[in-house]
Amino acid sequence: MVTKANTDLALVAHLMRRAGFGATLSEIEILSKKPYEVIVDDLLDTSKTEWMGEHMVRRFDTEASGMI
Repeated sequence: MVTKANTDLALVAHLMRRAGFGATLSEIEILSKKPYEVIVDDLLDTSKTEWMGEHMVRRFDTEASGMI
């Protein structure tokens, strides 16, 4: 039986995979407490960077990663 909570987790997991970020189960559980529209808005809001860990900065910013 699929419950609303399971559907929300699956939907958030799918969103994070499709957005290219991926997420751990604990991150998905935290995100699933927010309305879907808020999660999407947060992902698209470039002024919000608190979710981005140092590993993300190093991965996508070649200067910060020491690759150049």
